[in-house]
Amino acid sequence: MQMLLIRVEFWTMVNQSELDPSSVDVTLQTTWKLKNYKTHFDLIFHCGDRQIQLVRTLQTSKEVWDKLKATYEQSSMVAQKTIHKRLVSFSLSKSQLVHEFFEEWENTLNGIAIVGLTFI
Repeated sequence: MQMLLIRVEFWTMVNQSELDPSSVDVTLQTTWKLKNYKTHFDLIFHCGDRQIQLVRTLQTSKEVWDKLKATYEQSSMVAQKTIHKRLVSFSLSKSQLVHEFFEEWENTLNGIAIVGLTFI
């Protein structure tokens, strides 16, 4: 999500390097509000139903980001294993890696069959 926001130049709304200029200039505030709405939309648009329920009442894109980050950012071993599993799963979607995976799996099954075990 961070990469998407950087690509569409909305990351400044989330990391607050672009602050609400309402105290400085009313014209700039209108531009800032529009950018905040667009960023807010992009964040919500990429959420599932569960995430939307968490953030639907929040007003700024920064609030939405912070809520999602606090909810889903984890540093535990379980989270690290989950991330690793997803990365491996993603890697296996590449055709060459999938072929190698099935080749290795077939070799393993053949090795087990040699010792007399069978699978249904």
